[in-house]
Amino acid sequence: MTTEIDATLGLVAQTWPSNNLQGFEDRVLDALRARRQQSVPASLGFSLASAALLMGIGGALAPAEEVRAAPVSPFEPHELAPSSLLLSGH
Repeated sequence: MTTEIDATLGLVAQTWPSNNLQGFEDRVLDALRARRQQSVPASLGFSLASAALLMGIGGALAPAEEVRAAPVSPFEPHELAPSSLLLSGH
C-alpha cells in the first residue's frame, strides 16, 4: 500500500540535485576567506578587551548580599524518599 508520502519521497529520491548546488561549497569558503581578511582595528580590540576586564574586576569587587534560595517544591520531604532512606541508613 503506497501512501502519498511514500510517492513524494520516491520522487525526491529520483530527483538529482539542482545545478544551484554546483560550486556552493566554493562560494561559502570564498565568503569565509573574504570575511577573515577583514580585520578589526587594534584600538577597538584593545578597548573591548579593557572594558571586559574592568567589568570582570568590578563584578568581583562589588559588594553582594547573601542570597538564600527558597525551596522549589511545595511538598515537604517525605520520610520514605530515597534521599531520606539513604541518610538514615534503613
